[in-house]
Amino acid sequence: MALLRNEALPRLRVNWTGHTAAAWEERLKAGGTAFVSTVLQRFGVRERLSAAIVEELHLQGRKMSQLSRSERAALVSMLTAYELKWSSHEGYKKAEVTGGGVPLSQINCATMESKILPGVYLAGEVCDVFGRIGGFNFYWAWVSGRLAGLGAGRPRKEGKNVS
Repeated sequence: MALLRNEALPRLRVNWTGHTAAAWEERLKAGGTAFVSTVLQRFGVRERLSAAIVEELHLQGRKMSQLSRSERAALVSMLTAYELKWSSHEGYKKAEVTGGGVPLSQINCATMESKILPGVYLAGEVCDVFGRIGGFNFYWAWVSGRLAGLGAGRPRKEGKNVS
């Protein structure tokens, strides 16, 4: 809607692990002579995501003890508030259903939270859901998006959901 109204686009930010900035700051300070990618993976960042983060920040082959304060701050920011930039969409005429996705057996369907990665909420075509042509994919996207938003908006304790 922001695009249609010529309003500022919403900013989408991702916390890749659900850990707070303060928790990451402690972990990174204590990383010592371990490689940055090793420390990230030790605390739940998947290997490919860890490699992408390290590459984007130009920290390949660097040890935690070699990072400057500003590099560590940039790393914490990337882990806890990474901005997903976007500028447009292709509209309903180009919207199509895709196949595959995360199996529903790996999702709490009441909250759309991943059972594999707690704190990650999934919706729409990211999920392995198929429907007939005729708007069912839009309906699923809106319903699952609402569930995911409500689930993600619930208060959380570090590393746990509050039910």
